[in-house]
Amino acid sequence: MSYMSYKTFEQWYALLGFLAIVFVGLIYPVLTLRSEGISGRKRIGQLVLGLIVVLSLIAPYLAVVEEGEQAKLIDQSGLLTSFYTFVLFYLAYQQRTYLLAATPYFFWFVYASAVFVAIELLARFILLSGQYQFVKVIFPYLSRIGIQDFNFLSPIDYVLKFAVLSLFFRDVLKPESLKKTYQFLAYGLVLFELIQVFVFKSYQGYDSLSSTVKNSFLVASTTLFLYRFYQTTSVTISLQRNSYFWIGMGLLMPALAEFFLEFIFEKLYRTDTTEFYRLYLLRNTSQLGGIVLLLLATTRASLLRFLPNDY
Repeated sequence: MSYMSYKTFEQWYALLGFLAIVFVGLIYPVLTLRSEGISGRKRIGQLVLGLIVVLSLIAPYLAVVEEGEQAKLIDQSGLLTSFYTFVLFYLAYQQRTYLLAATPYFFWFVYASAVFVAIELLARFILLSGQYQFVKVIFPYLSRIGIQDFNFLSPIDYVLKFAVLSLFFRDVLKPESLKKTYQFLAYGLVLFELIQVFVFKSYQGYDSLSSTVKNSFLVASTTLFLYRFYQTTSVTISLQRNSYFWIGMGLLMPALAEFFLEFIFEKLYRTDTTEFYRLYLLRNTSQLGGIVLLLLATTRASLLRFLPNDY
């Protein structure tokens, strides 16, 4: 197998991102215009989009990087994950009529994810870049409260996921006792994270406890949802066309990968940086793969009206 240098990879990755933007923003909507079923144009659109996604997933593994460039490779794959989050929101907004009618908190989860990515990019390219005069003025004040890097954004991500996904699982699971449990979890998990922030100052560094709680919550909840979904006999739509199945898998895959990887990240960072970056790239790939599965769920949203709303 032939490999590419990091410089070549960066150029092709930028081109791939540009093509994805042009396709999703300009071409895909035309191909799927007024297309409820799987028409020829819609099929072509899905195949091209799938090809772009597959190239995005495998491209980082084809790059040969020096030790000093490994962090850059991780950075690039993270940026692509951010981009696909915006793609997910764009498609979810197109399908908002079906999503808001059947599973509104999934739509708001996608919206919250896009808002968080926007905040993250704002912090990266402006607030923590050190390239703007007003940032140089306020940065000393940020340093006084312990804001030094991107870790201060993690609590925002945790709060959004705890709140919105608890309500999502409340809506899609039954019986009533389970709904009340998730209603309680929505408040309890948010309160837990606020305590982490204001009492233990978790925003000043990597908060492994919150990350473990988040991933445990997602793995347990999605596993329960998929189990109850599998046992339901009233669903006549195949798994391939069922949005709920892809939502469950899209939430489970990255959470499961993070759940196991986070236990070895800290040790590897101190002892074997090459292996650390390799596994971190795997973590980013699982994040991107999860978004791809949520994209599949979103493209099938028109069929949600034929499915039960809870399981």
